[in-house]
Amino acid sequence: MTTTTTTTETNEAPTKLNREALETMGAELGWDAERIAETWDRMQAALAREERIEAAGLKVSYRKHLLRVSNVRFHYGRMQDGTCHYQHQTTVAGSTYPVKDALKAAGYRWDATDKLWARPMSTKGASIHDHLEEAKDLVDGIVG
Repeated sequence: MTTTTTTTETNEAPTKLNREALETMGAELGWDAERIAETWDRMQAALAREERIEAAGLKVSYRKHLLRVSNVRFHYGRMQDGTCHYQHQTTVAGSTYPVKDALKAAGYRWDATDKLWARPMSTKGASIHDHLEEAKDLVDGIVG
């Protein structure tokens, strides 16, 4: 007689950080009550902004878009190497029709293939996070 045992893994979503957990972490890091309160307020404002954007049916994200491949060499009919040219972009997807004019005014261009609005990011200075925050602020200002 053979027995088979099966194990199942649960992939639970991480719990949201609550105020008590933030206070505990802040105390471990040596933060004062004012810094903990300020961090909590910023977290709540960011969460509210994300919910407004999601409720409007929009999604703001980042992508590395392949523009072209150059310097391609072929050997016996197979591509050996080439140089890929990418453009870093912030994108807005979803139900964008009500906000298309504002996106166009902000420098976004419609990508009909991927059905989203994209704007190239400057490679100097600001990080990807800064560009995403700027795009989320723009969309939230339009929607909110």
